[in-house]
Amino acid sequence: MGFLAASCDMVTPPSGSDEFLARFERKQLSDQDIAKSINSVDKDGHTPLYRATKAAEPDHELIGQLIAAGADPFVRQGDGQYPIRAILSFADAELFAAAACAGSSDISRRFAPIEGNSIFDRYSTVVHDTAVRGTSDDISSLRECGYALGDENELGQVPLVLAAGVNFETFHALLSLGANPNAGTSTLPAICARIARIPMEKTKEEYYHSLRKHGYEC
Repeated sequence: MGFLAASCDMVTPPSGSDEFLARFERKQLSDQDIAKSINSVDKDGHTPLYRATKAAEPDHELIGQLIAAGADPFVRQGDGQYPIRAILSFADAELFAAAACAGSSDISRRFAPIEGNSIFDRYSTVVHDTAVRGTSDDISSLRECGYALGDENELGQVPLVLAAGVNFETFHALLSLGANPNAGTSTLPAICARIARIPMEKTKEEYYHSLRKHGYEC
């Protein structure tokens, strides 16, 4: 009986990232320790920041502190994902802005394709991902950080195409911030085709009105 009880109490050993997070929260790490390990990966290929974003109840304050301390939201993880994508899903505009603008000044960072999950080929940059899942505030933050709004993904689509018919808020924000539907020969036709598939006429007209407001017509 004692053996069974002990077996039931067994837990998965904490990873290096878990240990780092615990010590970071308790302020038990020196600046040198933080700089050395904050972007290290554990046995699963996960950084402390990614572990924090995937917690059952992510602590936004802790995540912000990690980013301020040098955690890079654009480190590719063992599962092919990135912390910045998890942070985008939190609907916390301030935290997303801090993450998107953190670290390297290179604004052409592209996500690597995830083998066996081709849907992510559409979201080859954080701007593409934000066009689908973000808000106008998120798009504005990316613009303020210097991100290009018209880069193409692996399928030749700009963020404006992905937003069309899916996320009016980001679609309008992209247009307002200078995204150009005429940037390529197929861009405006692709946008119009996606809008035309919207079943609700009122919603469809909102997209058309936004295009007309910025000087474009389907």
